[in-house]
Amino acid sequence: MPTFKPPDSPMSEEIEVIVNDQVLLKFERKPRLAGKQRQFLDNMDDDMNQGIDLAGEPCAKPTDFQKSQYVAMQLMQGLDAEDESLVAICCAYLGVREPGLKAIKTVMHGDEIRMELVFD
Repeated sequence: MPTFKPPDSPMSEEIEVIVNDQVLLKFERKPRLAGKQRQFLDNMDDDMNQGIDLAGEPCAKPTDFQKSQYVAMQLMQGLDAEDESLVAICCAYLGVREPGLKAIKTVMHGDEIRMELVFD
């Protein structure tokens, strides 16, 4: 699982989660996961390959990028619900499946939510 540190702690290979221009979380990318953790991520992919709901729209055959968008939204829900397990799983998934990902930027204004995955 990813290592969590306060936003001002220096780390290499970090991914930032930014909401309304505020860094809420930085997590360290883990290039190597234990076998059970890798298998769990593979199972997540298999489940998502059956279809996901992305921004209120059903997506029967999601691309890898669409799955990452979905997991990023789950990460935001986990942060909102203070669900540390969900946050850790989502961080691990994004850290492994999106090697060029540098940040997840979210802007919330009322009921409107805009999210952007920022790459190298």
